[in-house]
Amino acid sequence: MYRFLIVFFAVCLTATVGYTDAFADFDADATEEAAKARSGSEKGLRGIINVSTCWLEIPIQTTRGARQGVAGMDGAGVSGKLFGGIFGLSRGIFHGTGRLITGASDLAGFWAGDYATNAGYGTNYDSMYAFQLNVEPSPMEQQPASQHMVNKAYRGVSNVVVLPRDFFRYTNEQARENKPFAGLSKGVWAGSSILWNSATDIISFPFPNYPDTLGNTLQ
Repeated sequence: MYRFLIVFFAVCLTATVGYTDAFADFDADATEEAAKARSGSEKGLRGIINVSTCWLEIPIQTTRGARQGVAGMDGAGVSGKLFGGIFGLSRGIFHGTGRLITGASDLAGFWAGDYATNAGYGTNYDSMYAFQLNVEPSPMEQQPASQHMVNKAYRGVSNVVVLPRDFFRYTNEQARENKPFAGLSKGVWAGSSILWNSATDIISFPFPNYPDTLGNTLQ
């Protein structure tokens, strides 16, 4: 059973990283619109949508994979489409899992501050939401995708390590302005936010995420 799960995970990861049309650049208009609103309510709303629609990634990616086939098998006919569907299914599971984790983190952590950007950390979804069917992925090379996953995991671990430093930095900044209680509350909020984001990064580093963030930015 464990051997099967390990093999299945490897297939999913390979399909996610190396699939011909994997990891689209995010829709520019959607990203621009998302960047205009930084609030916990927008973040929570996006979480609700992703949690409730994450399962749509599976049929959409499977259908897309069967239609596009696999690189190097253009003349393979039915077999090429079959393998494309299998890779699409694996990729759909990965993208759906990523949306579930992202959605749960956004929803439960709507109060938390966010990084200024996720660009370069983790791979991206094909569209803002899973139900947007008119978006076709564009190619992304395997090495950058792998490096982005590593960057995401490293950011999560490193921020846990420096958490005490950031807590005291926020606290001291307010204390110097004779606002010790404001500094303490801001330090607790910032520290909790960093811990929340780090846990999300560590748990979800192989899975896609958004290149943008919606919550209040951690300075």
